[in-house]
Amino acid sequence: MTPNKWMTKLYQAFTKYRLTIYMFGDTNQCDPVEPTDMFYDYFTSIPVSEMCPRRVEMKYIEEYARYDPQTRDLLTKFLKSGTIKHQFQPPKDSYHNACYLNKTRRHVTQECCNRFTENREYYEIEFKYQGHREKNRVSNGMLMLVTQNMRNKDMFNMEQHNIDNIEENEDGNLNFILNGTIFSHSEFRESFIPSFCVTVYKYQGGTKSTPYNIYDVEKMDKKQLYTALSRTTELNHVHLDTTKLNPKYKIRMPPHYVTVNSYFNDNYHNGQIYKITFEHNNKLYIGSSIRNLQERLNVHVTTKSSAIYQCKGDNPVITPIIRAPCKDRQEVNRVEAEYIRYYSEKYRDRLLNKESVPKQTVKIEYKHQAQIETENKLRDRLRQKFGDELKIKDNPMNKLLYYDAKIDGKCYKTMARYTKQSKEEAMSKVTKKQQQLISELTIQRE
Repeated sequence: MTPNKWMTKLYQAFTKYRLTIYMFGDTNQCDPVEPTDMFYDYFTSIPVSEMCPRRVEMKYIEEYARYDPQTRDLLTKFLKSGTIKHQFQPPKDSYHNACYLNKTRRHVTQECCNRFTENREYYEIEFKYQGHREKNRVSNGMLMLVTQNMRNKDMFNMEQHNIDNIEENEDGNLNFILNGTIFSHSEFRESFIPSFCVTVYKYQGGTKSTPYNIYDVEKMDKKQLYTALSRTTELNHVHLDTTKLNPKYKIRMPPHYVTVNSYFNDNYHNGQIYKITFEHNNKLYIGSSIRNLQERLNVHVTTKSSAIYQCKGDNPVITPIIRAPCKDRQEVNRVEAEYIRYYSEKYRDRLLNKESVPKQTVKIEYKHQAQIETENKLRDRLRQKFGDELKIKDNPMNKLLYYDAKIDGKCYKTMARYTKQSKEEAMSKVTKKQQQLISELTIQRE
């Protein structure tokens, strides 16, 4: 469920500081909702394999598990077959509901708000959520869902808090008190929504120890229904319309499938040339890899076809020679071949890369390949690239300064008119946003 943006940040920190990473998760749950139509298969991606080369499936221990054995059995069979044969109790009036469609969420939430505020003093609030306006009744004691991070108030997205009190201030405006913190009317409507019904993506990560309803089961795919069902602590807490269950559920793949993001880092951006030496002989092996070098050495000493396998008892040591950021496997191979030729002159028969050693002595003038670049050069090239694509344009007829670009399928647009402000002021604003965006894009792709 971790968005690609934050997974990228984590991977950048890992490669820079060589951190020890532990990841815990259930890969059967919903995939991250990304701003593009790309799907990132973290479980099979090389960057995640580098961060966590050893993977262990945790055993189900009832006393420590979220859900009971009945739920576990149902979920295990569901993951294998994609079908559910259990007879659930139908939905009933409840303040705990999960769904797939936002349309369903709005409808169920409104019904619950009306039921909760019946015979109570209430206020009608027009909430702003995901670009839409939703009008609902609210009153004291109602449970609200936080919709954005508010670090200054020590409240974070997806937390739930009850309304402690609603009061009018001296100006006649409403104040809402939640968890001892006062929110103005505008802050409240932009930071919360009633939590009576949430989508399955919002349900993810939570635990329901009370009965709840699941709606839109016919619209969900395998991962979404699995997520909704696995939130419970007891199977008999789940209420849904069994007649609406699909005969078989599959994983609904987005239209474009990739194993890693183009800037999470492109596999070959992490290319490097390495050498392997030995404790008791003077032989040498040159190779290339986009993986963690120790992991690459483990492959060598366990693969019989590798030149290192015969010398694995001589305590092989792997050492990086140079970083070689490239765009594909062919480029990495060309850089590797250049280094093999370079070292073959010096090591000759001691070099284990036999097939790449020249048959006769030929003086080779070694030159660095253009694709081997320092981090500073890489950064400068990226800034130049994005600067060209985000070039500021002038529309004198409409007195408008703007840039409008599409990068990796995502649109970036900013404009400023110089009707009420000077052209210099408008240019300053657009330039500032342009430079901020260039810096963000450069950091993501470094």
